[in-house]
Amino acid sequence: MMNDAHEINYHAPGSVSLEDLTYVIIGTRENNKWIFVRHEERESWELPAGHIEENESAEAAARRELFEETGTRRSVMHALYDYTVKSNGSHLHGRLFLAEVLERGPKPDSEIAEIKISSSSPQPATYPEAHRSFLTVLDKIVRERGI
Repeated sequence: MMNDAHEINYHAPGSVSLEDLTYVIIGTRENNKWIFVRHEERESWELPAGHIEENESAEAAARRELFEETGTRRSVMHALYDYTVKSNGSHLHGRLFLAEVLERGPKPDSEIAEIKISSSSPQPATYPEAHRSFLTVLDKIVRERGI
């Protein structure tokens, strides 16, 4: 997705066209804690996330990725921000969601090796700078909304 030398700018959801959105990140809450995932090819942790597929809406991608990576079957999904990552002269666009888990079953077979539910981020993070930025935004929203 990105290296860790970058700048992230946040915009109102819908301000980046769907054609330009390539990625979704889902800050996921269950029982007042965050869900983090570890990809089978890494020893680091991240928020559930993934690429938007062709002819797929950002919310559909977020729901699909959340199921594939965590087994979440039902959730309340909030589109929080579109974001732009500026890295090495290129711009990547995505949408940041907040999901409140209503029902989660077993995780289906996927590239995710492990799930951790915690009030704070496990270490190490896959992209520490980006991870910290997204969690700061998510924590602020959770505090403001009392989620």
